[in-house]
Amino acid sequence: MVEQKYEPSTHIFQGQKYSQSGTVLYSTQATQQWIALAKDLEITPILFPEHPQKGRTQEAEYIMGIHRDIASKQVSCIAPIGLAWDAAIQHMPNVSFHTADGNHGAPSGLLLSSLIFSEIITGERVDTGPTSIIPNTILRIEQQGALSQIASQVLVEQPACD
Repeated sequence: MVEQKYEPSTHIFQGQKYSQSGTVLYSTQATQQWIALAKDLEITPILFPEHPQKGRTQEAEYIMGIHRDIASKQVSCIAPIGLAWDAAIQHMPNVSFHTADGNHGAPSGLLLSSLIFSEIITGERVDTGPTSIIPNTILRIEQQGALSQIASQVLVEQPACD
C-alpha cells in the first residue's frame, strides 16, 4: 500500500450542541471523534465556539468552557471568538456586532471572527493599526483597525493553540 502524504491544513469545527439555558449537558463524543479523525489526516483542528447572543454576557465564557473541556480530552486549537466579541462590545459600545435578530453577526462581528481565524491559521498578527481590511464597507478604517487590535490582544490573553 502506498502511503499518502497530505499538505498541512486546518479545519474549523463548529456544531457542538450546547444548552443555551445551561441546564443540559450534551455529549461531546462526536466532536472528539471528528477531531481525532482530523489529526489522523495531519489536519490541525480549530474548534469554533460561537459568539454570544446579544445581551447574554455569560454565554461566551460558558461556550468556551465546553470547548476547553473537549480540548482537554482531544487536543485541538480553540478560537476565542466569544471572548473577542465580549471585548469588542465592551470597547466599542456604539458599534453593532449583531443583526436585528440578536443572534447572527453583523459586518463588524463577522470581521472580528474572521480576524481571529486569520491570525490562528496564518500565525501572523492582524493588528496592523488603522487599515482598510474590507474596502467599501460600513466599517470605518479606524473601526477595522480597532477590531484587529482586539483580535490580536484576545489571542495573546487566550492563545488558541496551547
